[in-house]
Amino acid sequence: MFFPQRALQAEQPLAGTVYMTNARQLVANLSETLAMPPVYRRVRTLMEAQDANIDHYVEVVATDSSLAERVIRLANSKFLGYRRRAHNLKQAITLIGAVQVHDLLVGSLSLRAFSSLPPILMDVDRFWRGNIKCGILARNISRQALMPAKERLFTIGLLHDIGHVAMFLKIPVQTQQALAIAADTGQSIHSVEQQLLGFHYGTVGCELAQFWQLPDIYTDTIGNHMEPTQATRNRIEKAIINVARHLAMLPPDSNLAATDLDRCPGWRLLNLSLQQAQQLLKEAESWEEELFLTLNSSPESHSTLRFGGL
Repeated sequence: MFFPQRALQAEQPLAGTVYMTNARQLVANLSETLAMPPVYRRVRTLMEAQDANIDHYVEVVATDSSLAERVIRLANSKFLGYRRRAHNLKQAITLIGAVQVHDLLVGSLSLRAFSSLPPILMDVDRFWRGNIKCGILARNISRQALMPAKERLFTIGLLHDIGHVAMFLKIPVQTQQALAIAADTGQSIHSVEQQLLGFHYGTVGCELAQFWQLPDIYTDTIGNHMEPTQATRNRIEKAIINVARHLAMLPPDSNLAATDLDRCPGWRLLNLSLQQAQQLLKEAESWEEELFLTLNSSPESHSTLRFGGL
């Protein structure tokens, strides 16, 4: 779901050239850029503490005013649909819950990766709108499936393509070439990247999630959502992200047809009708703008997503 701004010129042909030993090395070379902020580590510590309460979370989140503002906005968003309104941080965290506060932090951190990415490489707004749409679709599909922790599927959908951020930071020309080949030939992006680079965006995303010490559901689903029919665990979660990604990549206001889903392996695992998919896509398109602004620390500026001290 990556959107380059324009073609870049490679200094040498891609085929047969080794640019990075593996995905782990690529992520290791970005360790300083992508290190977790202290506020995240403190939230993770609270989640593992049996005696942690809401006041503890409020104390930690309040140390980052930008994050605190986003938590309150998210709690009051129509997307989450809480009947009560949060007037302060404590009320917001009470409504959202500790797990969702954690997931919001994870999403915020992923956006920071763009701080050193030259804007000429990609359309930042378009990229995040597409991934937000994927997150909305994933959340709503999981809600229809009556799955627990459906808000977590929103964050996994938001982060499912994060591997491409790291790849564009380290090997932008080669990554764009792989994307162009996939577009020209109709092959899947991950298969082209695997063939040319020896790894793909999911592998890199998985390494990032492991580097951040995220829960296993993140690392496994981000790394392996491309072929959910082959999954031995978290199969439904991977199918949901697979379908959400596929739908999110369709042009806006698409007249969805059965043929659009023929090449989506996750579709065969989910008991959704074409009519349900059409409705899910329509809902995601209607929520996309609100969520983009809700997750944006500076709603007046749409050129980048900024997250304060994260």
